[in-house]
Amino acid sequence: RFTDAVDDIDAAITSLLNEPHSQDQDLLLTDPDHLAVADLLEFQADDLPHIRQGFEEDVVHTENWDGYSWTPDVALTVNLLDFFSAPSADMKQLLPPYTVTLEVSGHGDAESVRDDGVIEGVVIDVPYTIYELYYSVNFEYGEVDYTNMWEYNEDFVTAADEFIASYLPTLEADPAWTGTAYFSFSYWGNLESGQHTIDMDWNMSYQTADTMVHVARITWEQQSFADWAAAWPHPTVNGLLPDMTSGTDVCTVFGFMEEDWEQSYVLDWSDTHEPPTVDPWGP
Repeated sequence: RFTDAVDDIDAAITSLLNEPHSQDQDLLLTDPDHLAVADLLEFQADDLPHIRQGFEEDVVHTENWDGYSWTPDVALTVNLLDFFSAPSADMKQLLPPYTVTLEVSGHGDAESVRDDGVIEGVVIDVPYTIYELYYSVNFEYGEVDYTNMWEYNEDFVTAADEFIASYLPTLEADPAWTGTAYFSFSYWGNLESGQHTIDMDWNMSYQTADTMVHVARITWEQQSFADWAAAWPHPTVNGLLPDMTSGTDVCTVFGFMEEDWEQSYVLDWSDTHEPPTVDPWGP
């Protein structure tokens, strides 16, 4: 029955391409702004035969599955019939265990709000001569996403973190805050080793949006990449990838890497979460 569906698609494309009359009233249109004829012909000639074969037997596709230009293409066996003939009752069970929670995010055009000032009288201990101090913190979805610094100094970072903690309630009280913010702290000047009292310049910006929507946060039960890779319950994905024997195989072929893995992340299709930027030299 699956190959019958492929045949129906094939016939539909042929019929669409051979229509002699105007397409003004058609639901599917073939023109550069809709379905390009060349794309349909390529799909019909190249892709449909592979799809039909996949519903009859194993098909081997050699592709750049991980998307990295520096790795070789990999031959991957695909079996559509096994996957669709006995579909999983719960697709979630094909993945390592996870939970889903809802968070609020901005939707639509975002506006950036800026603020700046000076933290006066900060006492820092300097172990060696330094010429500048800079520390920045990027927030997404109300949580620290990443930090950056030049010339780490514990007292400088502590003062900055304390300032951020005192500022966050202001952001959290704004119902239009998208959860995205950027703080930067700097001191420019020569400091010899010893104790100094300095004034820290700070700049920040955060995003607001007119409309707030719910987004899903995915949290894996595993706390490390290695445990997550080992926890794949069905690496064949219900028979779709019959040669996969472990989660490690899945990670290797599709390029899932430890340095990119996060235990928790947000699925957000709104268009407001481009982090605002604050130049180190000022807003």
